Amino acid sequence: MPNQIIQDKEFSNAKNVVICIYIVLMSVQLVAIEGFSVSPLKVLAMLLTPLFIIRFGYHMVATDAAFYGIANLILMAVCASFASPIVAWDRIGYRAMYVFMFILVYCIMYDGCVKLALIKRLLVVLMIAYGVIFLIQHALYLVGVRSQIFFLNYYASITMNGVFKPNGLACEPSHSARIITVIYWGILKLSEIELGKRISFKHAFMDMPYCSIMFFISMIAMGSATGMIGILLILLYFFNRNFILFFIAFVGFILMMGMEIENTQIRRLQNVFNSFFSDDVSETLKNKEGSGAVRIMPFINTFKMDFFSASTWIGQGSVSETNFLKKVFSESRYLGDITSFGLISYLTSQFFVYKCCIRKFFSIETLLFLLLATFSVGSVYYTWLMLMIFMIVKYFEEHKTNIIATESIKTHEKE
Repeated sequence: MPNQIIQDKEFSNAKNVVICIYIVLMSVQLVAIEGFSVSPLKVLAMLLTPLFIIRFGYHMVATDAAFYGIANLILMAVCASFASPIVAWDRIGYRAMYVFMFILVYCIMYDGCVKLALIKRLLVVLMIAYGVIFLIQHALYLVGVRSQIFFLNYYASITMNGVFKPNGLACEPSHSARIITVIYWGILKLSEIELGKRISFKHAFMDMPYCSIMFFISMIAMGSATGMIGILLILLYFFNRNFILFFIAFVGFILMMGMEIENTQIRRLQNVFNSFFSDDVSETLKNKEGSGAVRIMPFINTFKMDFFSASTWIGQGSVSETNFLKKVFSESRYLGDITSFGLISYLTSQFFVYKCCIRKFFSIETLLFLLLATFSVGSVYYTWLMLMIFMIVKYFEEHKTNIIATESIKTHEKE
């Protein structure tokens, strides 16, 4: 019996370490080790997940993550096989790595061995680490350092307009914006669950000063329009219950869209916003804000799909277009993997998200998923970080009664 208790404790500790490793891996992209695209380090770590699943005894456990995740992979393969004689098995296999990583993290969370305080502390450390790195990268640029510094993930990238855009601990600023937004949102939600009440703007700065300051400094300083969207989403969390304040802020933002402002991020948002009032939205977006067009055009194209075409439902198979600009601005580029794997597999991916990660459709989680991941699961590390944090918050929300009771007991014991 004592040996069994020791073994269970060792397993519990191992599970805590494993879940922290995967959260960190999906939160950063150290370019010197991982490169700018597919990370060999992440691939190696994800290849190990089936071994962890077997070692921890989860291979016989039926979960929503396993059911909907594997169903999505099967439908991707089936649709691809019907759509084209050439099946993109490499893409399906890469997606499978992310799915099995998620299944492992999901099983560990629902095993009940991970404490809320551990995940919150980890997210706070990641948030502060990002902030510190952003400050260091800015300082290096200001003193004239232009050479790469690998251990600081510093690459001094300059836009065509001559604007310095630090990449933080990710491979590019827009990735950092998404990661920091979802990490800070995760901290706020876990704090809310822990305290049993919504976190106010004042409370966030009074009780989490370093974390909150680093978030807003990083988001403003990174020079990414995605960062501005991230700030708006976080402000929506703070002012959700005070609709009047948020409405005033939103109206001010809309009015700002018509003003001449010497700020690159805001100008880019203005271009995107104003493009929706033109006769040809897609063409105007391409001409005025190419980066925004890449993210927005799939939505526009999706609403124009021919739902009576077989290719809409099963996809077009492996897309052969090699010209990057033609590919990203193509009218057949839809949300997620609809272009390649069809609407059927895309819908199963949405079932996966809303069964395993997001409790309510009308929620900030949905807005984060929409505006930062374009309603696409995909095979990008920051999207899977987002899904993992959503799932972790969902788990603790489902068990918040027990968590609040435990915290209350601890408080009384201290008194």
